[in-house]
Amino acid sequence: MAYITCKSCGFTAPETFFSAHIGQNRTSRVKYTHRSRICLICRQEEQDKRKRGNRTVPKARNMLYTHCEKYNRRNGTTLKPMEFTRKFGWDLKRMT
Repeated sequence: MAYITCKSCGFTAPETFFSAHIGQNRTSRVKYTHRSRICLICRQEEQDKRKRGNRTVPKARNMLYTHCEKYNRRNGTTLKPMEFTRKFGWDLKRMT
């Protein structure tokens, strides 16, 4: 069993502790498995940091987009989200 050392924290563990990426070489049809050099714990901590960040702006932007899409489906229009905000007076800063 091969051991890999994490690039972030220096933790050494069996290769099963690191996520595997299955890819394909562009020049040949042979599939290969590439093991990440960052352990699963470091990856999870990185994802948690991103999620704990200022989530209000992306959430408000997503809500605006989904409301615009729903409005377009119901009324048969092709408004863009920016046009939708102008038409109904929505302000992203006020929403957050």
